[in-house]
Amino acid sequence: MMIKKILVPLDGDDLNRAVLETALAGARRFQAHMEVLYVRPNPREMLPYATLGMSASMKRSVIEAAERSSTENAQQVRAAFEQFCRDHDVAILDKPPAPDTVTAAWREESGHAGEALLRHGRLSDLIFVPRPAPGAARAETLETALLETGQALVIVPPKAHTCVASRITIGWNSSAEAARAVAEAMACLTAADAVAVLAARKRAASAGELLDYLGWHGVKAELKIFEVGSRSVGEVLLKESHALGADLLVIGGYTHARARQLLFGGVTSHVLKHADIPVLMAH
Repeated sequence: MMIKKILVPLDGDDLNRAVLETALAGARRFQAHMEVLYVRPNPREMLPYATLGMSASMKRSVIEAAERSSTENAQQVRAAFEQFCRDHDVAILDKPPAPDTVTAAWREESGHAGEALLRHGRLSDLIFVPRPAPGAARAETLETALLETGQALVIVPPKAHTCVASRITIGWNSSAEAARAVAEAMACLTAADAVAVLAARKRAASAGELLDYLGWHGVKAELKIFEVGSRSVGEVLLKESHALGADLLVIGGYTHARARQLLFGGVTSHVLKHADIPVLMAH
């Protein structure tokens, strides 16, 4: 699979420059199109309970004021997006351009952010999202993108990365989710300068088979077997990735039915909390 369309969903009135700059680094590496999705909340859906007991005219005034504020926020974020594109010399285009051109587009909708993310995410090659904090609304964005779009996502740390997928590590545990992540990352792996498979000692045989599989795709990877000991697997994966100078870690998503219940538990937990390099996940 070629990577030609990258989705960057924004939340609220925030223009997350770290995510945009990292997504742009990915777009430049693959000569891809970057689509920024901004969903304005609909005050008419959000305010009914807040306006209980008000007169009809008061309700109308509150809703109209909320709509003006929503419109102004959207205009400010769009202006910031357009300035970002000018600063980085990225053409803004709505239709598919000539091949091998880095472009960007603004997509603005009103309504439920999750529904818009599903519709646009399912027709994207990669989805770049910010690293969530426990209990934050962004955790729901990550869950929706991971479990329901059917696409891989790249979780971006707070600090922007100007180089993505040149040196890649794979956290391998032989699960179906890890295999799916490798398959979804194949376009990145085949274009990488260096690839390393990281596996615990008990997964050594399966990791060797993964190396053979990657070899059939023209990916020459090295194998790094580690002992877990008193450390968590997530801690080891990040430490080894740092030692290898990786700018992308590929891991499988949650093996349980609902990510939100385990969003900060297990291996995925440590990686999401502490990774300071982009992490590609698939479920």
